[in-house]
Amino acid sequence: MKASKLKIIIAILVVMFWNVGSKAQSSSKMHAEIKKINELHKPTYAKRDSLSFLYKICYEKIESSNDTVIKNQLKAKILEFDKITDANNKAELLNEFEFIKQYPSCPISLDILYAKITRREAADYVDNFVTLSNALSTDLKNSAKGLDLTKMVQNFKSSTVGSKAPEFTVKEKSNKTINLSDYKGQKYVLLNFWISSYKTCLTDVSFLKEINEKYKDLNLQVLNISLDDDVEVWRKAIEKEKLEGLTNISSLINNSYLESLYFVTSIPQKVLIDKDGIIIARWRGAETENQKEIVKELNLLLNKTATMVIKMH
Repeated sequence: MKASKLKIIIAILVVMFWNVGSKAQSSSKMHAEIKKINELHKPTYAKRDSLSFLYKICYEKIESSNDTVIKNQLKAKILEFDKITDANNKAELLNEFEFIKQYPSCPISLDILYAKITRREAADYVDNFVTLSNALSTDLKNSAKGLDLTKMVQNFKSSTVGSKAPEFTVKEKSNKTINLSDYKGQKYVLLNFWISSYKTCLTDVSFLKEINEKYKDLNLQVLNISLDDDVEVWRKAIEKEKLEGLTNISSLINNSYLESLYFVTSIPQKVLIDKDGIIIARWRGAETENQKEIVKELNLLLNKTATMVIKMH
């Protein structure tokens, strides 16, 4: 065999063995990273399992009981569990941040940021998401998911409390054009993101109508933004729920960009913007506590005595 051919064969074998060794090393590294994240999750997952069991018991008792007092006590207990759950989720997120700092090239790090940025607890950690997403390896950042994450982080950061509210121009139900800047210097703006087929959104409707009625003459503009994927369903819901007194906007008709612009990842969700165009508060969900906070905030801003009755759902 000629020396030149022998060199080629040897070179091929070296490459083959190097690839096998590299894959084995990569697999071993991934296994170690998975083991690390699983260890980090053990305490928070254990608490989550316990809470799930307690939630189940409470909801079963609520369903089986006819005693209003007992039902309200159980609902109060569920609110306590919600606070514990939020604290546990935050603890889990902080653990995951530490993992991402150690393993910025690990695909798990990208998956965590991508999944957790939409969670309720993420709202308190905007800077962490910005820093950690920027610190990811070039390969991860340039992947399809990485590019999506970059855009999500940008929208997340630009729509948080204290940020200048992203400008928009939309058509409302009667086809009138609305610009957010139209209200600057004149009114506070409350954006309400909802879907007419969601029960939690519908329970929130009477509260929203009352908010509009009480404060519309006190420099508050409510923009009711539907994320329905069927325009006719949206129109019928406005009629059925008697929402004609609100300024109703279909995200679908307006090319469905408002929810991305304001990083709305759950509904119902409300965003309060002051007269200077700055986001001053956000609320997720239709909980009674949220409604109380909204009334308190509006009363302070608009100098109105609280006369609204907040109903338990």
